[in-house]
Amino acid sequence: THRLFGEYNFVHGMSGLNYFIVNELSGVYIDITKDRMYCDGANSSERRSTQSAMAIIAKSMLGLIAPILTYTADEIFENAPSILKGEANDIFDVTYASIEAVESIWDDATMKVIREKFNEIVDGLKKEKVIKNTLELVISTKSESAKAMKKADIEEYLVISKWCACELKDILGTFEIEGDTFNIALASKAKCPRCWKYHSEDEELLCPRCAQVVAV
Repeated sequence: THRLFGEYNFVHGMSGLNYFIVNELSGVYIDITKDRMYCDGANSSERRSTQSAMAIIAKSMLGLIAPILTYTADEIFENAPSILKGEANDIFDVTYASIEAVESIWDDATMKVIREKFNEIVDGLKKEKVIKNTLELVISTKSESAKAMKKADIEEYLVISKWCACELKDILGTFEIEGDTFNIALASKAKCPRCWKYHSEDEELLCPRCAQVVAV
């Protein structure tokens, strides 16, 4: 997008930026991090890291939209915290800064395929009115491909209540990827009234994570 703007190709530049905002930022990242932003402890490392990532993204995007949506960018700047403003005194001082790549054990290619296959089954379950929300589900697999990644991160990415290698009863659906089997079933625990994940022993009780956060 920055290159296209530099070439005065504003139509394709804005199209690319809009695609990123709708499909990648809003459609994936913001959606899967809602739980930690709303339900984790205010100072938890997961919540803080997501706040930092969003600040970095916002700062980079501010430099992109400033020449095109000047009034909007100016309003954002006026209400932005100092971490976004940096040394700039007003919107005209803002310059575009690219986001540096970071190392991660997250296997994006594999997880995108898993999410795609999972969502195909979810669509059918919703049409048949078996479930209303993916948080009602558990996925079990003995696949080695996701072992290095944190279970909590996978659960957030797929918006499910549990990712495990356990035996499941009453399997609702199955898919395979490169010889690995993934089974889907309803969560066995109750829905937490605070985070809506099926981690509670009773529908009237908070799950252990939420109980700890609220007690602080």
